[in-house]
Amino acid sequence: MVGAWDFIDSDVEIITGDYSFIDELDENITIILDTLVASEIDVLVWNLPNMSFLPFLTQIFPTELHHYFTEASNEWAIRLNQIAERYGDDVQVFDLMTASDDLLQNKSARMILGNEVTSPPMVCAKNCIMVDSLHPTSVGQGLLANYMMDAINEKFPSPNGTYPLLSEEELLSLTTLTNNTDEDSTEPTSIFIEGEITGECFDWAESTYRDMYVTITIDSEYIPIPSYVGFNTELCRQSTHVMYSGEEAIHVVSNVENMLTLNHFFEIWGENLSATTLLHKDTSDGGEITLDVNGVRYEGDWSAIPLEGVISLDIVYTSPPVMTVEEDIEDDSLPGFSMVLVLTSTLLAMAVIRRK
Repeated sequence: MVGAWDFIDSDVEIITGDYSFIDELDENITIILDTLVASEIDVLVWNLPNMSFLPFLTQIFPTELHHYFTEASNEWAIRLNQIAERYGDDVQVFDLMTASDDLLQNKSARMILGNEVTSPPMVCAKNCIMVDSLHPTSVGQGLLANYMMDAINEKFPSPNGTYPLLSEEELLSLTTLTNNTDEDSTEPTSIFIEGEITGECFDWAESTYRDMYVTITIDSEYIPIPSYVGFNTELCRQSTHVMYSGEEAIHVVSNVENMLTLNHFFEIWGENLSATTLLHKDTSDGGEITLDVNGVRYEGDWSAIPLEGVISLDIVYTSPPVMTVEEDIEDDSLPGFSMVLVLTSTLLAMAVIRRK
C-alpha cells in the first residue's frame, strides 16, 4: 500500500484542490518498481482506500472538505494504473479503493457467520474494521487479506492451485463476536480512575482512544512535541494521554469517566502549562499566552482545561514587543528629560544675554 502518509502530510494542500504531491509520489513509486522489476520480482502494488473515509483525516476537517480527499484518491488510483501499465505483466494493481468501499458501505461484506463487524466512524479493538483512526483491527486486516488473495489468484495464479482465503470461522476467531449474545461489545467499558489520573496505566488493545491535535508556537516558531509521550515510561506502558503518531496527534483514552485535562498531558510530558507559563516561557516580562480550542479562544480555568469533545488545540506564546531606537528616543521625552531640555535652553539663553 503506497502513499497514505503522502496524503496525510499534504492534507492542507489537498483541501484547496492542490494534488501536486501525486507527481512526487509518482517519482518515488517509479524508483521502487524499477528496482523490484530489475530484480525479476513480480509486484502487486495497492492503491489507497478512499481517504475521505479515514477517521484520521475526517476528524480534522469539516464534512464539506472531505470530497477533496475522494478526488485525490481517485487521481492517485488512475495514476498508479498508468504507472503499472509501463511494466506490462510484471506489475499489477490491487484495487484497495474498491475493496475498502465495499467493506465500508456494504453491510453484507462485513457479515461473518451472521455477525456484523462495525465500520467507521466507530472504532474498537476487536469487533470493528478500525482499531483507531488510522489502523485496521486484526479482523479488518483479515477481511482485506481475502480481497488481496483474490487479486493474487487472479493476477499471479499459482500452477499448484489457488491460494486459500481465510475462512469465516478463522475471521470470527479474530473477534469476540458470537451468534448467541445480545451484548454490544463495540461499546467500551466505562472506566473511573481512583487516585492520580496521570499515574493510571492502560492497555491500548482494551481501551478506546481518540485523536486530539495540539500545536505549540513560541514567537512564530513551531515547537514539536516528542513522540511516545506517556508510552513505555518508568511508570507504566501507556498513560491516559499517549502520543505515538507524528508531532501533533495525541491519543486520549475516550472511555474514562474522570475529566481528563490538557494539564494532565503536560504533567505526563513533564512540561509547564498555565495562563502565565508555557514550557520555558512565562509572561512576567509582558509576554502573552493564548489558547484556541477547536478554533475558538479559550477563556476558562487554565488550571483544568477540559478535553471532552476537543479535536484541536493551538497554544501560542508571544514575547513583548522589543523597543526600537526611535521608541527609546520617544520614551526619553519623560518629564525629567523635558526639565533637562528646559534647563539647557535657559542656560543657553542666559549666555546669549551676557554676550550682548
